Amino acid sequence: NAESWGGHSRSASMALVVIPARYASTRFPYKLLQLVGNKPIIQHTYEASMRAASVTQVVIATDHEKIRKSAEGFGATVVMTSETCKSGTDRVIEALRTAGFQHDIIVNVQGDEPLIDYQHIDHLVELMQEEDGIEMGTLACPVDMETAFSPHVVKCVLDHRNNAMMFSRSMLPFSRNQVPTRIPYPLRHLGIYAFRRSFLLDILPNLPPSDLQAVEDLEQLRVLEAGHKIRVGIVDSAHPGIDTPDQLEAIRQIYEEQSNGTVQS
Repeated sequence: NAESWGGHSRSASMALVVIPARYASTRFPYKLLQLVGNKPIIQHTYEASMRAASVTQVVIATDHEKIRKSAEGFGATVVMTSETCKSGTDRVIEALRTAGFQHDIIVNVQGDEPLIDYQHIDHLVELMQEEDGIEMGTLACPVDMETAFSPHVVKCVLDHRNNAMMFSRSMLPFSRNQVPTRIPYPLRHLGIYAFRRSFLLDILPNLPPSDLQAVEDLEQLRVLEAGHKIRVGIVDSAHPGIDTPDQLEAIRQIYEEQSNGTVQS
């Protein structure tokens, strides 16, 4: 019974977090069950999401029994989804349709971000609540120039209403003649999204194919190319997710330092 899952009332005015948790990740298989401290990555992500004041329920959507057993072991609500989902967003959509949650705002939190700041989730939900017409939202943070030139770091530029104009793996904006600009730094896109329920279930799955998405390998470009808006909230900083074993070791080091009180979270 989806109504009673997780022990929270399902208020349509509040937000639901869905954490898509694919077992056989292409770049780093089985990473979500790797330990950071004495807990698997997926548990850290779940517990951080549970701390968000704007969220009434957190659900893990997975395609594998090992993740289901781990997640249920630490008390999470789990929805089983197909192994054929092409993206995390597709997995979120399938979980919603399977379990029948009725929340108006759905937040997609990537499972491989054990150090995610729960306040970022609240910030994104508040951004979505500012205007009923906001269909989709995400977050970005400043990034230094050296990091910004990496194709593994997705950049974005915004209009004066903080709607995304473009996302790219290339430098954005690129200063052809190093002309001084009012833009003080590049913005790194963070892999967290919020959706209005109607947009996620009824509009997004039916958007036409996107040439920009195919070129950049960024699914959010399908939304922009179809003429829809993505509102972007700015946060001061954020820890990266985990795509490689080296990144996992770096996150373990940060976590150990935070646990010992030697760095700020």
